[in-house]
Amino acid sequence: ASIVCTLRKETLGRIPKMLALSYVWADPNVTVPISLNGVEFQLTTNLAAALRRIRPSPFRPDISRIDLWIDAICI
Repeated sequence: ASIVCTLRKETLGRIPKMLALSYVWADPNVTVPISLNGVEFQLTTNLAAALRRIRPSPFRPDISRIDLWIDAICI
């Protein structure tokens, strides 16, 4: 399944609760494409696997959106 993400800019006065995702990124030359704000963006395979693992699930209707801080994307 494809990964579709939205990157939002937040002000310091209104920062939502986020989960930070940080780990060893793997080989930076081996990437997979995702959709980020409608534009193709390349991620390492480990990061893409992590996003697939923690995505919202139809089996968890109480979790419709997950706010993440991912330094590989946000910095």
